[in-house]
Amino acid sequence: MNNKLPFISENILDFTFIPENLSIKCSDFVLANYNKALFSELEIPLPQSIRNSVAKRQAEFLAGRYTATLALKALGISCNNIAIGKQRSPVWPNKTIASITHTNTTSICVASLNTEHQYLGVDLENIISEKTINEIHNSIIFTNELTVLKNSSLSFEQAFTLTFSAKESLFKALYPTVGYYFDFSAAKITDISTQKSCFTLVLTEDLTDELTTGMVFTGYFGNVHQQIFTLIAQKNFNLELN
Repeated sequence: MNNKLPFISENILDFTFIPENLSIKCSDFVLANYNKALFSELEIPLPQSIRNSVAKRQAEFLAGRYTATLALKALGISCNNIAIGKQRSPVWPNKTIASITHTNTTSICVASLNTEHQYLGVDLENIISEKTINEIHNSIIFTNELTVLKNSSLSFEQAFTLTFSAKESLFKALYPTVGYYFDFSAAKITDISTQKSCFTLVLTEDLTDELTTGMVFTGYFGNVHQQIFTLIAQKNFNLELN
């Protein structure tokens, strides 16, 4: 592949918190430089379901899949044809687990062997404005979470965006197991540590027999081009017990 095309280039993330045995790749892309021929040049198949989409959707799909191939390659796995499964979720190669996120300028993929991580989710968000927060906050955060956000050393806009993104990452991490959509109310944020670049989410309802109320998830966050990046990477519990 040629990652020196003006459309997309790899961006090396300098995060100290990345867990062991986890591949993470980031790409910056320019929507204005997209053209459909880039699918062939980057050796990424163009699915029929994407072929008639608007250019922005095609560009974001291409950037995400290209970044995913880089993340898988770092694990020693060559796979350019990552299919689209149910609910438009990527179908990852056997024995792997991964997650993709993107804004309109940046795409990130994290990947791991499924023997290393049981739940894996990643999200990237532009900082949410005060106006938008006022419109959506009732469906994102709840009374007992407000104190956590206000007590963090982040601005309220940053803390709210982090919480929104953290819950998106948790959804991506758990959805393959849960198999259905669940609301933001299914988990609450209980801690944000800027010193350790981590946060804590706790389930507030039973999602499956194993994913039950009170289950704790520790996630990580960082800044990518003034965007909030969050990551859930939960170790394989079965492996830890053996």
